[in-house]
Amino acid sequence: MTDLFFKELDKEVIIDKFDCGDKYINNFLNNLALLNQERKLSRSYVFCLKDSNEIVAFLTLSAS
Repeated sequence: MTDLFFKELDKEVIIDKFDCGDKYINNFLNNLALLNQERKLSRSYVFCLKDSNEIVAFLTLSAS
């Protein structure tokens, strides 16, 4: 079994290899997720591979 860890998205997470198959979701993660966090519009959390900090899944919470 692969070791994963869960944490808030930050600049150290390797996101450029992530591809969920949906260009809009990929665009959000690559271009907007951190920016929205800085603006306090949402919070994104990620599951990363333990040894590489590479993202394998993420979720975003936003109040509306």
